[in-house]
Amino acid sequence: MASGQEQQPRVLPAEQILPTIQPSTLPPTQPLPVPVANPPATIPLPIVITPQILIRPYIPADAPAVSLAADSPLIAANMRNTFPSPYTLKAAQDWITIANTPSPVYSTILHYGIFSPDNTHFYGGVGLMPRTDVESHAVEIGYWIGQSAWGRGIATAAVEEVCRWAFKEFEWLGRFEGLVFGGNEASRRVLEKSGFILEGVRRKAVRKHGVDRDVLYSGYIKVNKTRDT
Repeated sequence: MASGQEQQPRVLPAEQILPTIQPSTLPPTQPLPVPVANPPATIPLPIVITPQILIRPYIPADAPAVSLAADSPLIAANMRNTFPSPYTLKAAQDWITIANTPSPVYSTILHYGIFSPDNTHFYGGVGLMPRTDVESHAVEIGYWIGQSAWGRGIATAAVEEVCRWAFKEFEWLGRFEGLVFGGNEASRRVLEKSGFILEGVRRKAVRKHGVDRDVLYSGYIKVNKTRDT
């Protein structure tokens, strides 16, 4: 759990994602500058709810908030080139379509939005990218947080809770991997606080905006924490 959180999260199985709940039943949160435009009366059932965050599948109405939060060169600088910059409304709409397409291997969606517990503000995104072949027991976790929500522990809370949820949900899962570009200390600390262990550095492994940068590889396996903690 993130620092200062004592309440256990509400963890829900993947096959229950499609039903809906009323956001009015969720706890309140401090507003942020990236509101969800016209929050719907019902939302897809979240995979986790804590006093700090709600993680749920995207819906088409989220696109303006996603575009607003993601459209930052500071965010894009530490993401793969598949992360659009500028992040237009069309890019957000396209991403939501992709994110809501179930994995052909695991028959469930693996990319989610991070919201305030009352579903009125959008914080960022988190997702799982499964490995293949002899690494098929592992997934890479990716995440980003809009600048207006930086410094609030949201990324750490999201990574911790998604790892907790996925270990419970997927019996085959034995390992998470986290990749961070060199110089991105905030993201490195997120993984460290979430229980990931730095396993190595690939020197000058990526070229972003013409600059060769290291990639820090961290891992989180079941022996780091038990699945029920």
